[in-house]
Order: sequence, then C-alpha cells, then structure tokens
Amino acid sequence: MEFKDSLMEFKDSLMEFKDSLMEFKDSLMEFKDSLMEFKDSLMEFKDSLMEFKDSLMEFKDSFIPYSLCPILIITRTTMIESAVRKQYGHLASVYDRRWKRYIADTLSFLKTWAQISPIDTVLDVACGTGEFEKLLLTENSTQSIVGVDISDKMLAIAQQKCSAFPQVSFHIASASALPFPSNSFDVIVSASSFHFFDDPLAALIEMRRVLKPDGKVVILDWCKDYLFCKILDITLKIFDSAHQQCYTQKEFHHLLTSANFTVSQATKVRFGVFWGLMIATASLKAEPTKEL
Repeated sequence: MEFKDSLMEFKDSLMEFKDSLMEFKDSLMEFKDSLMEFKDSLMEFKDSLMEFKDSLMEFKDSFIPYSLCPILIITRTTMIESAVRKQYGHLASVYDRRWKRYIADTLSFLKTWAQISPIDTVLDVACGTGEFEKLLLTENSTQSIVGVDISDKMLAIAQQKCSAFPQVSFHIASASALPFPSNSFDVIVSASSFHFFDDPLAALIEMRRVLKPDGKVVILDWCKDYLFCKILDITLKIFDSAHQQCYTQKEFHHLLTSANFTVSQATKVRFGVFWGLMIATASLKAEPTKEL
C-alpha cells in the first residue's frame, strides 16, 4: 500500500510538473507576442525616421527666400495633415499586416464597448483601411456606416473591402472639417488617431455638430498615463512630424468637456505588454432649461 501511495504521489507530481511546463510554454508564447509587438513598434519608428528625413530634404529643396515671395502662407494644420497623408500613403499596403494583432485587439474591444445598434448610422473618423467597418458588417451586414480619412490610399483599401455594401461610404476629409450636415449620426467612433489631431478641440466640436442630440461619441486612443506611451510620445514628437500629442486620461476628459460633451463611461486598458490605451463614451451636454 505504501508503494502504491508513493506511485500515486509520483504521478501527481508528474501532473503538476506537466502543468508547470504548460504554463511556462504559455508564458513563452506571450513573451514572443510581446517581442513581435515591440518589433512592429521599432519598424514604425524606423518609418517615422525615414519620413522625417524626407520632410527635411523636401524643405531644403523647396525653400524660397522671403524676398522672392511676397506672400507665403502655409498653415500648420495643412502641413501636419500632409505629413500624416504621406506617412500613411506609404504604409497603406502593409498596414493591416504589420499591425494585425494590434488592430484586431483594439477594434474588437472598441466594438464591444461601443454597443452599436443595428439601426444606428455610424461615422468612423480616421477610419484607415476600413477594418472597423468590416468588423461591424460581419455582425450586421445592413449597418449604415460612413468612414472619413485624410489618406486616399488607406481609403482605397477600405472601399475595396466594403465594395459589396452599398450603405457604406468613404470620404476624404479632415476630422476638423467634416463634410456632413448637422445632426447626421447616431454614433461617432475614432480609434488610435486622436494623437494625430493638430486641433483636437476643433475636431471634437465638429463631431458634436454632426452628432444627433441623443447620439454618442466613442474615442479610443493611446494613453500617456502608461510609461510606454509616455516614452513613445516624447520620441515621436522629435522624429515624427505626423504625430502631435498623446494625452493623459484627465487631459482627454478635459478636452471632451471643453467641447460640451459629458463623459458617461470611461476606462483605461492595456493590450499586451506595451500598449496602454484609454476609451471614453461621451454624449452631448444637456442644455440648461430656460425659465419662462
């Protein structure tokens, strides 16, 4: 009996060892995924350096002495949007593949969080290659969606993905100049793009204008409360002319309230080892009741 008990204990030990090996294997897989995400971040950083170099060369080649040009007006917003357009024009063909894991994780989270009704008319600001549209249409093929972006090459891919859905359309437009009538949309979403906006308050005011009175805005973006995003923000400000600014959750909510929104739901969330994001759902602030 003692020998039998010893065998049983040995068997249990082997099972525990097997479980430990499986946990170790899972940890290695997670570490591998984290390394791949870090590699993608380095590739994005390399692309940003190349863009910055190209921008310097273009500035050098196009420089005109002031005495030869009586009026030279180049707005900062136009320059920034041009940089974003150029950067994502280069990245368009490889964007979905390079950021596959990040896109899948963040957009699935956004879709679950937003709780979009099948009858809602949706505006996706800075829609990129149309992956969020594709995700919504997988669940509801009749969803009415409009996507806007400033990169024509990203939009060309989005249009190709959604060509079988006539109720889905895409437009080249800036977030701060949306080409739609007031009170047009039930839900406005924006994912991983707020840090590119030169004038985020102007963009939020435009979203407020085209949002229906009972609609909601849902924005997901990098959060500077996380160390990696804080370092990334500092680095990209130096080397990437397209990048503008990451925000803390407090700063982000302040911008929303300044644009006359009320934040109804918000959280911070981490994806993998590196990426720390924040999301907020906001609605139009109720107008004060006027006394008769």
